[in-house]
Amino acid sequence: MAEKPKSSNQLIQDRLAAFAVYSPDPHNLLMSNLRNEADAQDLLQEIFLRYLRVRHDKLVKQPRAYLFGIAFHVLSGFRSKLRLSPITFNSQTVECLAETPADLAASTVEADAFRHDLARQLQNLPHAYREVLFLRMEAGLSYKKIAKEMGISASTVKKYLVNAKACLRMNHG
Repeated sequence: MAEKPKSSNQLIQDRLAAFAVYSPDPHNLLMSNLRNEADAQDLLQEIFLRYLRVRHDKLVKQPRAYLFGIAFHVLSGFRSKLRLSPITFNSQTVECLAETPADLAASTVEADAFRHDLARQLQNLPHAYREVLFLRMEAGLSYKKIAKEMGISASTVKKYLVNAKACLRMNHG
């Protein structure tokens, strides 16, 4: 005889009971990694909410293991957010750093001069170097595909790229 599906109320009650039993395990995991009770409690709440969101009771055959899996993902996400530096906005700093129209004009002239110089340097490269550089940088082809298209070996493609970049660095700087 097929089991009658649990009501959502019963499912929540079952999850609450399982969480009450198994929550010390993820909490200990969080504390051993964070050493901050406030953060551990916040993340434990997130773990609980994610545990409640699971729609099908059949997906959670082993609640303890399932909670550890959620805890691992929540902890990983939290740690990766900590590594990112926050972006803050300070209007006084922005005003101090804002470029004046004269600064913008000067930077535009410099950029135009750089583009003109780079175009001249590219024209001075041997045709094969220029073609390999274009196929790699603009078309995004692999060494193997460039080699096939040009009828040369992959090691020659790599050599041409290295030489082309060296020529550009030497002439630019």
